[in-house]
Amino acid sequence: MIAKPFAAVLGLAATCVLQACAARATASPTPVPVAPAAAPTVAVAALPDLAPIAGTAWTLSDLDGKAVAAGERRPTLALDGARAAGFSGCNRWGAEVVGSGPGSWKLGPIAGTRMACEEAEMKLEREFLDALTSSSWWKVEDGRLLLGGPDGKTRLAFTGQPQR
Repeated sequence: MIAKPFAAVLGLAATCVLQACAARATASPTPVPVAPAAAPTVAVAALPDLAPIAGTAWTLSDLDGKAVAAGERRPTLALDGARAAGFSGCNRWGAEVVGSGPGSWKLGPIAGTRMACEEAEMKLEREFLDALTSSSWWKVEDGRLLLGGPDGKTRLAFTGQPQR
């Protein structure tokens, strides 16, 4: 006699747990690494070197020398303390800034949401994240943020809006 009520309560509890897990999985996708994890090589304490680019919402205007169409949902970048984050063309992304110096920076592994979008948005996202992960230097020139890699070439150019 006791077994039936106990089984009913157990079944109800299992259903509630499954529904809660499904709701949480739908509401906030689990970030996944976009680049292989690497141990920080430089302390984050040098973040004052990034002060000229902090406090601004940067919107991608050029990728590998090609203008990003104004009508497209363009990738973004913003710094908040030791975190860099933004929109990557389809998904949200974030990474810890693991090193900086005058005109240089290094991002830790990039994590992002995993939504599917149109192929053009996914292509832009892949190219943006590839350029972002390979960037090692920055400079602000004529009000634009430029990011590039060890070869000295500018890969990403952003326009900025001060954050409020």
